[in-house]
Amino acid sequence: MVISSDIIALIASAISIFALLITFLNYRRDRNKTNQDYIFQEKVIAYKDLIYQASESYELLFQLVQEVQDYEGTNEDWVSFYEKECGNYYKLGYDFQKVVFRCIPILPNDIYLRLDEFSHESIHFVTSAFHKNAELTITAYDNLELTLKKIIELIRIDLKVEKLNVNLSKRLE
Repeated sequence: MVISSDIIALIASAISIFALLITFLNYRRDRNKTNQDYIFQEKVIAYKDLIYQASESYELLFQLVQEVQDYEGTNEDWVSFYEKECGNYYKLGYDFQKVVFRCIPILPNDIYLRLDEFSHESIHFVTSAFHKNAELTITAYDNLELTLKKIIELIRIDLKVEKLNVNLSKRLE
């Protein structure tokens, strides 16, 4: 049985095209994986910064809760104190908004909305303290805590932390 040179050339061409197709698909898959890995790393860094900033703001705002609860002076003295100190507390909310805006390109919409909600609640919290109403201030502070917990939960879901931990445990066994 003699195979003609045309058939051999056709088979060689088919093998070459198949090899080229496999190489191209491998390249595309690796490029997508590299981009996904990069975005994941950027998300982790952004989320760490956001959670740190939110937690720090939350802790610092507690000082205002204590001021409201412990204050025993006149209303006029409170207004004077508040006007002097409120700028520092408002700055926490506005600084947090800046961090959120820096991270917007990689934030899923639901997480962005919760982060935006937290920044607005922080600002509202400072405003609520002006009234020197301990109950109102504590309620606003509790709302901040609930929003912060929801943000952390959403971030853990987005990063699939539980699944990553299970896979890591299996790999280390």
